[in-house]
Amino acid sequence: MKKITYQNKTYTIARQRYQLKRQKWEKGTLKRGSTKLQKRTRLPDFVDAIAPEKFKLDSLNVKEVLAYIGKVKEIGKKKKDVNFILENVKEIGIGAISMLISVMQELEEKSIYFKGVKPTEEKPRDVLEQSGFMEYVNGNISEKNKGTKNIIFTTGKSSTHQKRIVDAIHKANHTV
Repeated sequence: MKKITYQNKTYTIARQRYQLKRQKWEKGTLKRGSTKLQKRTRLPDFVDAIAPEKFKLDSLNVKEVLAYIGKVKEIGKKKKDVNFILENVKEIGIGAISMLISVMQELEEKSIYFKGVKPTEEKPRDVLEQSGFMEYVNGNISEKNKGTKNIIFTTGKSSTHQKRIVDAIHKANHTV
């Protein structure tokens, strides 16, 4: 068997790159002269998802919260974007927020866009901001709610950087 020289190796790699580029030209996913793939953009089509007044996973409110989460999933399955209406929420819980983040990450993999409105009452708005939910939707947090110890980490296809986890563990050890 003949040994591949450095020149042959670089030529083979360059040829493979060109062949892949040529295949993309034929498919229409890459224009000639362009070095990047063309993104297919679409206009957002938002559907309102109105949250129940008590957005907590208590024994009395579980059905309403699960129905809301199911509604959000159905909107996403129809390839529609979700507009979270949390204006009328009077009570909110961390468990329900965590479930909502989980569903949002599922739908984000399918290129679903999100927007929404915070609760108008101060107490549920503070709980929402302190929970870490705003990190996932790039929302604004008021100054008084920035110094919270509540952190929600996610796992799965999107990974949480190790440094964030270590920092959170060190902060938690200070309070124990």
